[in-house]
Parts: sequence; C-alpha cells; structure tokens
Amino acid sequence: MAGAEGVETTESARLSPGVRLVVVNDDELFLLPDGPQSPGDPSWRLPGGPVFDSLPAYEAVRHGDYEVRDVVDERATEVLRERVGLDPIMSENLFILPAGPGVESDLHYYAVSRYRPAKRAGDPSDATWLSRDQVRLACLDGRVREGRSAAALLRYLDRADEEDADDEP
Repeated sequence: MAGAEGVETTESARLSPGVRLVVVNDDELFLLPDGPQSPGDPSWRLPGGPVFDSLPAYEAVRHGDYEVRDVVDERATEVLRERVGLDPIMSENLFILPAGPGVESDLHYYAVSRYRPAKRAGDPSDATWLSRDQVRLACLDGRVREGRSAAALLRYLDRADEEDADDEP
C-alpha cells in the first residue's frame, strides 16, 4: 500500500509452521471434529498441530544448527501419537502449503499409511473414519473448514485415485 511520499509498505506476519496428518486405512481417512458440533452435518479437520511451542523456539531452530524440516518430521510423529493415539510406522511427506502473501506459516502435510496404537492423553472417540467420497464432499461443501487442509486432502485424493487407476489391469 502507498504510504507517505509514495513509499510502499507491506505488512507481514511470521508464525511457527504446523503439521497436518492424512491418516489412511484402505479407502478411508481419519478425521477429527472441528469444534463444537451442531445438528446436521459435522465439520472436520485433520489431526495436527503446531511444530514449535513459540515463535522464539522456531526462530532458534531457523538460525541454529538444526534443519527445520528435521524438527517437523519428528514433531509429526509426536503429534499423531499424543493427539490421536497412533504411532506411525510408515509415513510420507506429501507437500508443504504456504499460508499466502504476507504470512509465513507453512503447513507440512504427511500421509500415514501404517500405524499401531499408542498411549495418549486425549480421547479420539469423536473422531471417525470417512470414505474418500465423504472426505471429498466435506472438502467441497466447506465441512473441512481449514482451506489449506481441504486443498491438501483434495490433492491427496486425486493422487490416490490416479494411483488406483494405474494399478487396474
């Protein structure tokens, strides 16, 4: 935007990166409810959370001896174990989606295709497994409220559909 004397200024924000986990079991995906649920169709979110507890902790890694990606990989496993009660055995980094212009807050997406039960503090009893078609519809009709996660899920589902088509005789 134009400031005094025609000087252009822009605002920006930096937030700690986050992690989101696409947990897959055959043709179903694991989703958590997104906030209090009202009657009718529930809204959903992917399991996940922040990678760092604070922006200073993030900055220390960015400017230290560690790679942010290594910390993100480690934290993805911890988030799934702590928040969902699953211990990943096989996971794959899918992609990173940025927040948009002026905001640095990347979300790192992982697909988890093999896992085992793990001890955890929370209660995932309100979580559910949804079919690919149910997830696709929830992304398109706004029941997956986080826009980047809806885009990531659709991107993942398209890739999975292509892989299935390649496997057919």
